[in-house]
Amino acid sequence: MPCCSPGSSSGSPSPFTSSSRPLTIGLASFLAVLEGAWLRTQEQVYLDLYHYWLKILAVAFGMGEHQPAKLAAIEGHWENHPGAGVPLILFGIPDMAAEATRYAVEIARLGSLLLLVLLGYSGLGISLWPNIIPPGISIWEAAGPPQSLGFALVGALLIVPVILMYTAWGYWVFRGKVRHGDGYH
Repeated sequence: MPCCSPGSSSGSPSPFTSSSRPLTIGLASFLAVLEGAWLRTQEQVYLDLYHYWLKILAVAFGMGEHQPAKLAAIEGHWENHPGAGVPLILFGIPDMAAEATRYAVEIARLGSLLLLVLLGYSGLGISLWPNIIPPGISIWEAAGPPQSLGFALVGALLIVPVILMYTAWGYWVFRGKVRHGDGYH
């Protein structure tokens, strides 16, 4: 379905509105927690945070619900094809008239997923390094003793090959017995 067709922002599934709804719901819940904390403690910091995040909620709501064409141009995805994967667009020039992204530099579906997960965990690790448990426990202090980690490594070295062999044997036994399209549904 094209992004700007009638009814595209009125409840029909589309990638640009459905991705902002969890953000909007999460921010609204967070605002309720902040307001509750302010009512309980009367500390100004909670009220200031509430007002700051209320502005972010207004922007998220406005972008997700009332500007689908702009958001589609930002994300570079103009049509919703159920079941089709969406690549990660690194660069492109939006063409609003043709509802297309020209000169798009994309990363394929699985690659974009892996990159997204890698960047997410990298950002988390970098932001916490070296204190994995704030404010003062480093990653080395949070890990178990070297003897325990060595025991777990030996156990993993013994059991992982067994699991891989069992999986390969299962695939070998059932080879050719399942046709493409067969399944539980």
